[in-house]
Amino acid sequence: MSLDKGALFTILAHLSRLYDTLSPMNTNDHALLEAALIGYQHQAEQISEKIADIRRQLSGKSPAAAPKAAAAPLKKRSMSAAARKRIAAAQKKRWAEYHKLKEGKA
Repeated sequence: MSLDKGALFTILAHLSRLYDTLSPMNTNDHALLEAALIGYQHQAEQISEKIADIRRQLSGKSPAAAPKAAAAPLKKRSMSAAARKRIAAAQKKRWAEYHKLKEGKA
């Protein structure tokens, strides 16, 4: 089933008009409200199907899409020796400053 944007907007506008016609009704007719609810649910299902069809067309997939594959395991990140040296030097600098301030207070 193929549906263009214009047809989708037409359907949505029609639903909006239907809702507007029932909204101002100040009625307690339970059967009427149940029938309206059933009708809206049916239309919502049809719209959902059409939206799914459009999404499939946009992604270029067939209607019977393949199941999602499990996520690939993450590759362990490695760090170069130079980067390890820079990090170690920065940590030593921080500790030296910390101990210098600690000795100055005592």
